[in-house]
Amino acid sequence: MKTSGMTPATRLFTEWHKSGKTPKEFSAAIAAIKNEDKRKRFAAFDFLFKSFVQKEKKKAAVERWQKLMQLYRAARTAS
Repeated sequence: MKTSGMTPATRLFTEWHKSGKTPKEFSAAIAAIKNEDKRKRFAAFDFLFKSFVQKEKKKAAVERWQKLMQLYRAARTAS
């Protein structure tokens, strides 16, 4: 399973995030579980998914900033 360099959880979170699932939707699905013991077991996944999405948003923001800085530098050197 680690042929791509990702853990199974990271791979799953990536799929969910790319398909448009949000942490709020995931939390709501966990809250809908009737069995309290099962719901508690999924609480860690809820936290991990929220952290994953936050990390992906930060990574995307850094990439956007780097592209913007490249454009800025290219414009400065061109003029």
